[in-house]
Amino acid sequence: MAEILKYLAKLPTPLTAVTLIVGDEGAGTLELANLLLQQITDYHLRVHTATRLPLPEDGAASRPNFDFVIFLLDITRMESFKQTEEALQYVDVAYFHGRSCLIVNGAKKPDRWANDYSIVEELANAYNLQIICCQLEDEEDGAVVRRRLTAPAI
Repeated sequence: MAEILKYLAKLPTPLTAVTLIVGDEGAGTLELANLLLQQITDYHLRVHTATRLPLPEDGAASRPNFDFVIFLLDITRMESFKQTEEALQYVDVAYFHGRSCLIVNGAKKPDRWANDYSIVEELANAYNLQIICCQLEDEEDGAVVRRRLTAPAI
């Protein structure tokens, strides 16, 4: 049986934030990871990427505890919707209390959307996810997303 990604399954590492970005190939997962790693922080930021959940069982022993999960949805691709919906089923409910978000890449080009935006809102509401709309290819958008995701929680 597939394993649910559990919050605090392991002890956290002091002064380290470990983020998991889940997004299908072509959604901008690596671009987002690189954006986040450019941000200067007062803590050590580690970013992992996955194209789908559940994560493979091999390597589970050495896998860190993820402090934050980012679901990256490319609104211009139906496959991205499908994979995001599937991935959400493999995440512990504790992540849906401020420890995850839904980034909607391509949101600023409505003429290219593969689905209605109301579907994105329904998905976010069902899992209590904050939505961040952006165009990762846009340098200014990327900088805003980077700052929002790496800002210390107050």
